[in-house]
Amino acid sequence: MIVESEDLGSSHHVKTILRHADDCNGSVIVQYAVLGPYDFVTVIEAPDNSTAALLSVDLGSRGTVEIVTLPAVSIDDLEARIHHAEPMRSDRRADD
Repeated sequence: MIVESEDLGSSHHVKTILRHADDCNGSVIVQYAVLGPYDFVTVIEAPDNSTAALLSVDLGSRGTVEIVTLPAVSIDDLEARIHHAEPMRSDRRADD
């Protein structure tokens, strides 16, 4: 999660992310304060992308932070999926 906060002087959002990640069966791996267009980067581990999305929507709905969520896959997992993936047919429709 990449977070832009309206209240840089408070660690409130950091504690909120920790609490909500735990409530969603996820965990915060590490949090960083960063320079640039965003203020904080939080690496979370969640059971699936739906859980990460739920956490992001819940935190963003409070209106005090703007969140970008970037699902990540390890290089090893990606390579394994690529090597075992079925070739895509060019005539396959997107809704199949």
